[in-house]
Amino acid sequence: MTTLRFTLSLFSILWLACAVPGWADDSEITALTVLADPVLAIPLTQLASEYSAKQHVSINVTYTPSFEQLMAIESGEKTDLLITAHPPTLNKLKRQHKIEGNAFEALAHMKLALIAPATATPKKTKGIALIRNLFQSQRKLLAIAIPATSSEGYYTSIALNLWRHRYGIFLESSTVQMQNSNEIAEFVAQKKGYGLIFTPEASQHNGIRILENFAVMKSGIALNAAVLKSNNTKASKKFLEFLRENRAQRLFMQHGFAPAASPN
Repeated sequence: MTTLRFTLSLFSILWLACAVPGWADDSEITALTVLADPVLAIPLTQLASEYSAKQHVSINVTYTPSFEQLMAIESGEKTDLLITAHPPTLNKLKRQHKIEGNAFEALAHMKLALIAPATATPKKTKGIALIRNLFQSQRKLLAIAIPATSSEGYYTSIALNLWRHRYGIFLESSTVQMQNSNEIAEFVAQKKGYGLIFTPEASQHNGIRILENFAVMKSGIALNAAVLKSNNTKASKKFLEFLRENRAQRLFMQHGFAPAASPN
């Protein structure tokens, strides 16, 4: 099964900083390992680079689906900070007492976007009426992520259950499951149907447009950050504080996220 997994290593950036006197001894550099949801790739990569350039720390960020995040942590891979939109992963790690203080906090919020080909005509109907018109009267295909393996799939499943129980809209016969948002966006761009992906990801793909955004949860979909128990707890907390500062939050907003809420 093909999954989306890629890593940002900032250690090479730090070597350039060795010209600064205080950085001459690389043994003193704190190496911080972060696992993050792929939806964060663009803003988090920039912020991690900025933070590393200012602080005596090397940040290695791996962007990977939720099921791979959990597998990596449970198999013993070094992880200092986890950022995920997948509540079951966080809850399981809490039960295993792997999270520092057994708590996590929201870093940002986002919505689920209904996407269509870029050439699609904007619809006059909105919200649940749009869903009903598209998939009950026209019988179009809807590409979704696999619920068991990704945050997108998890929240898409919640949305589909909500629409079924509250509005009587049954979409099971219309859905096509795919591995990740890249596959969904490609499917939609090729005019094979519609798709559901996280709103911030929509701007990363050509050939698609957003028809509607759905909060799914009352306050939106939370991207939560958890400091894991390790030798770098203090450094992880400092980096998380940086990500919650106004400068970082504004950057998240520029990429389609909503501001963080109060800590859980």
